[in-house]
Amino acid sequence: MKETISYRKVLIIMAAIPSMDSRLYYAIRDSLGRWPVNLYDLKKVKTLEDFSCPVHLSMERSCKDETPGDFSAIGEMANLHTLIFDNPHSRSFPSVTVHDFSFLCRCKKLKKLDMRQTNFTDCSLLLQLPSLKQVFLPLKNQLINTEQLDELASRSVKIEFLSPNVALMARMRVQGHDVLKSVVEEIKRLSAADCYILKIRQDLKPGLFDSKFGGLPYWDLSMSYPTDQMGNKLILLAQINFDQYPVEEPLPQGGMLQFFAGQDYFPVFQSVAVTLEKGISYIGPEHCLFDDIFTQAWKNVTGEALKRGEDFRDILEEEAQSDLYEQLSPVGHHLLGWPYFTQYDPRPQNNFYDTLLFQMDSDSTEDQEYVMWGDNGVGNFFINGEDLKKRDFSNVFYTWDCF
Repeated sequence: MKETISYRKVLIIMAAIPSMDSRLYYAIRDSLGRWPVNLYDLKKVKTLEDFSCPVHLSMERSCKDETPGDFSAIGEMANLHTLIFDNPHSRSFPSVTVHDFSFLCRCKKLKKLDMRQTNFTDCSLLLQLPSLKQVFLPLKNQLINTEQLDELASRSVKIEFLSPNVALMARMRVQGHDVLKSVVEEIKRLSAADCYILKIRQDLKPGLFDSKFGGLPYWDLSMSYPTDQMGNKLILLAQINFDQYPVEEPLPQGGMLQFFAGQDYFPVFQSVAVTLEKGISYIGPEHCLFDDIFTQAWKNVTGEALKRGEDFRDILEEEAQSDLYEQLSPVGHHLLGWPYFTQYDPRPQNNFYDTLLFQMDSDSTEDQEYVMWGDNGVGNFFINGEDLKKRDFSNVFYTWDCF
């Protein structure tokens, strides 16, 4: 018996593929292992997973049959069971913009559908997919006809939505870190604290009574000179003359405040004059309270709360984390304000030492080294806030660390 081939089947085999978005061309090529040449090739596609389109591949094709945003050819893929609109090389959001999703109604064998990184909106289209088992959708507030999702759920279709944090961070990358900038500004607003910044003056030679790092201290000879537990005299680390630079409460309104350190390790290389000026300090990521303030700032800016146990390390990419440290770490020399640590906050958990009295940072230029704590570390003196108000400096917590 002679085999006959229907006229319709011949037309399907010979028909040219329709115009489509270049990213769909690439996704088909990735699935077939070659470029599609006719409509019958589309019937062979079972999986579409990568909608990125590398430049070297897109240049292999003529642009005359490419229509940006046109993905209607997917409707010709009668055997398609997995459709994942993913574009790992994109820095835009959504990564795949589709002009019309009505092609989905013809994908009767589709089991897995991921449209988190698209502009999909109409959930009613999903009811036309009888084989659907799992669907990933954009943010819920982007969708319409969401009541149709209850019908899908009754069919045991697994439904998941794009995480708000993922969407926001994607937008942040596109918009030049606008979200991160806003969060940083909100952290600054929430944590702003007055401080007094100490600046080294290379052009001034410090005298006995001057504010300075290192050098000879002014000392009342009627008082016992400070010593360590072994009876060895301590060395002047810093001297602040509040008669030279008046400050506000809770710091002393006059006189001198001096800081001494032992001879086992002394970070000051040479005596230098310092000046004081009022400034503002912001909490840095090293501080034990930072995660709470970041969480509040994130919610204030984005309207979205972090999940229980999440912090900035979970939602910010490495580059964004570096930006956060750079913009907020309270480095430098200052009285009061927020402390900086290269390792971690070493204070006891009861936090009796709740006030930064003085921070001396490592400080050098290309030609001179003034202060160096180990490997570019920092030294801190903490005091209880009530003791500071009473001018009681008998119980101060001193610590330093380095990289």
